[in-house]
Parts: sequence; C-alpha cells; structure tokens
Amino acid sequence: MRAGSHIHFGWAGGLEAGQPHCYRIQGPSFIIEYDNIQNEANHIHTVWRDFEGDFGRDWHGSIMHAPIDDDRQTGQTQFIRQ
Repeated sequence: MRAGSHIHFGWAGGLEAGQPHCYRIQGPSFIIEYDNIQNEANHIHTVWRDFEGDFGRDWHGSIMHAPIDDDRQTGQTQFIRQ
C-alpha cells in the first residue's frame, strides 16, 4: 500500500475570499478538518483527530480483545493492557 493510497480530501463551499468553505483530509488513522463558515468566512475552526491516540480510541474494543487474567483464588478478573 502506498502512503497516500487511502488518504482522501473533501471540499465544500465557495472558492472566493469571503465565501464560506470547509475541507476534510482523512486517512485510516486520522482526520484533519478546517471550517471557515461563520461571520462572512473570517472565523476559523480546525480539528485534528488521531484515532490511535486521542479520545477517539476504541477503548471498548481494545478491552474486549485483551487477554484476560483470572485469579482463581480471589475470583478477580483483570484485563491485561497491551
């Protein structure tokens, strides 16, 4: 797989100064968004998301697939973090 083969770009909005617009760059592990639609396109918002390391990580999925260590003496079950 080439480095950019799964990276996509999307644009919405005008092409002239002062026209609202936004774009998104998305790959398998990240999203970058730029939004400039308020106040005649002079108020910018940006977002960077890293699916592997930010709050978007699938914690539930990682726990569900984690090895389990059962302590037969105490009855405690612990998930082993990888």
